[in-house]
Amino acid sequence: MSIGLRCRHDRSVRELAAGMFGEGRGYKSVAGSLGIPAEAVRKWQQTYRATGRDGLLKMGEKRARCDF
Repeated sequence: MSIGLRCRHDRSVRELAAGMFGEGRGYKSVAGSLGIPAEAVRKWQQTYRATGRDGLLKMGEKRARCDF
């Protein structure tokens, strides 16, 4: 069994990041303010630009599976 080494950040941290992106701040500035690795915040910024605030906040939610 493998152990997941990925750190997951909760919705409240992504909400703060979305607010900062909305102010026009870059990913390095947001990462420094929140104490999160810049690579993770860069991916958040890409998601924010592609799908908006709602898309960023829905990251990490479990999706229901359909049985056919």
